[in-house]
Amino acid sequence: MTANSKNTSVYETARRLIGRRRFKDARRRLLGLAVKGDAEAQYLLGNMSWEGADMSQACAYRWLAKAASQGHPDACYKWACYSSSFTYKPRKTEDDNRRLRIKAARLGSVDSQFGLGVCYATGDWAGPKDSAKAAQWYAKAAHRGHAEAQYNLGMMLSDGEGIRKNTKRALYWLRQSVAGGYTYAAKVLRQLRRQQRKQRSS
Repeated sequence: MTANSKNTSVYETARRLIGRRRFKDARRRLLGLAVKGDAEAQYLLGNMSWEGADMSQACAYRWLAKAASQGHPDACYKWACYSSSFTYKPRKTEDDNRRLRIKAARLGSVDSQFGLGVCYATGDWAGPKDSAKAAQWYAKAAHRGHAEAQYNLGMMLSDGEGIRKNTKRALYWLRQSVAGGYTYAAKVLRQLRRQQRKQRSS
């Protein structure tokens, strides 16, 4: 077994342990790799705080910061999520968080791509409100199977908000969202179909 395949095996085992809430066992598996600078192990250790492990926010933050400094996409996103509202007060500004969110999304974090769409859609961050950019980032996350991004993109296509109105594509993405388990999309999909039937009959 090569070093890379051995590390991958450790990650997979650790993820299973985390899923079973066996955080101490997962930590024992990951700590050696994390101390040696392995970004994925560092991320998994830091992310255990988000999964419910009994660890300080400061400890989680440090591991995520180490992984993010190596360009780990999801670590960049989680690191950006630490704000002044947390018990642990990180030494970063909201503009730092904006840059981290964009970096994470560009590196391929699907959660950050969706989150960036939300930020641009609402304007509730250090950056601007921009419906066109919101639609672009929702589309990136939607194409990678993010059900809520699929729903939001479908609604923007239905309303023509930030993107050219296209009912056919809107229905497609809403169907994808339903298939992905986002149940609220099913209600909206039924409403749009009823509207279509009324338009055809009128």
